[in-house]
Amino acid sequence: MKDKIIIRVISIIILMIVMVKCGYKEKIKGIGTALTPLKEIVVIELFKDNFSSTNIDTTKWSNSECNINDNGIEPPSIPYSLDIPGTASITSKPVDLSQYTNEVKLEFYIEETGWGNSPEYGEDLYVYCSNENGWVEIGRYIVSEISETNFESKSITIDKTNLHSKFRIRFSNPYGTGVEYDDWYIDNVRITTTEVQ
Repeated sequence: MKDKIIIRVISIIILMIVMVKCGYKEKIKGIGTALTPLKEIVVIELFKDNFSSTNIDTTKWSNSECNINDNGIEPPSIPYSLDIPGTASITSKPVDLSQYTNEVKLEFYIEETGWGNSPEYGEDLYVYCSNENGWVEIGRYIVSEISETNFESKSITIDKTNLHSKFRIRFSNPYGTGVEYDDWYIDNVRITTTEVQ
């Protein structure tokens, strides 16, 4: 009798393991169990650019003196990244974020200098987003605090008060000497949110 109980318990445990591996979870109430599908958190890309060619995608960006080249050192999307030299900026086309209630993030990779010209003190890279009243600074990357030879991953959570139907982002190098100098590089820019499915 004892052996039968042990075998039965082992069988139930094996069944539970198989169910979990097949995408089910247990809800135990008293001695009974109920099986429901596991819920999955899915990342949704609302905007994305990997700068895969030397042409700036004008359906995604309004450009001012930036260019796509291979002067960044080992960008995530080899061989190109976006070069933002001194006094240059680039602004995304509007993205409708008004319907999203979950957390929204701006994600990108960044490198200072690469094979280009090194920014000097005060020639930092700024990141802005638009709200319904204008532009808000959401990131500042300071000269010498970012690697000159490796792209670093960055993530900025967008405040929910800034989510609206004509949301835009802007990368700007306003205090550089000029477009022949003070290079910052970005790559794999995307805006994401999550959804439970």
